[in-house]
Amino acid sequence: QSLKVEATTTWLLIAAALPYIAPASLTAGLLLCALWALSPLLTWRAAQTLPAVQERPLTADVAEDLHTMARETWRYFEHMVTAAHHHLPPDNHQRLPHGQTAARTSPTNIGMYLLAVLCARRCGFIGRNETLSRIADTLRTLQTLPRHRGHFFNWYDTQSLAVLAPAYLSTVDSGNLSAALVAVAGALRELDDAACAATCDAAAQATLLRSQVQLTAARRAGVLTL
Repeated sequence: QSLKVEATTTWLLIAAALPYIAPASLTAGLLLCALWALSPLLTWRAAQTLPAVQERPLTADVAEDLHTMARETWRYFEHMVTAAHHHLPPDNHQRLPHGQTAARTSPTNIGMYLLAVLCARRCGFIGRNETLSRIADTLRTLQTLPRHRGHFFNWYDTQSLAVLAPAYLSTVDSGNLSAALVAVAGALRELDDAACAATCDAAAQATLLRSQVQLTAARRAGVLTL
């Protein structure tokens, strides 16, 4: 408390002396003093707990719009993730000026597709059998993709499964896919597909374990690593 009083007194003296010490900086100095004087109030306000927002159920129109949006989003995966692409999601499809599918994919794309399969089942777009079949097909492809120290490369050709040049790793993409695999594994256990769940767990743990080993080695060596 005494320190606050001393600090306040010091700032008041500085503010009073500004017109004589630095008249050219009077406006800026007074503004700084005013902000400092308000800092306790700003700190108190920032520390207040916001009142809980009461959740409101979605209206019928909003729920219908969201359901339609989800169905249109799933339609992309439904039509694009096929055996021709080894059950991997193409990065994008261009409709204009002419139809063209980008036959490449990334770990993030794959993870989002697997989660989309689960969401499609939750929304009633597909049944249990198709859910398990789609996930199993993609997992079989993942087991054949070349990796570097457990990490999937950032871009693959979905038709040849070749690593696209320049070959590199992305910690963001590895993390995205690992998180998706963990979530999918949990959902598969609920669907009583222990084999696929174990495959998801193994793929996620391989990437995460490699990341931890590399991070530990980097810390010991005093260097950064991808």
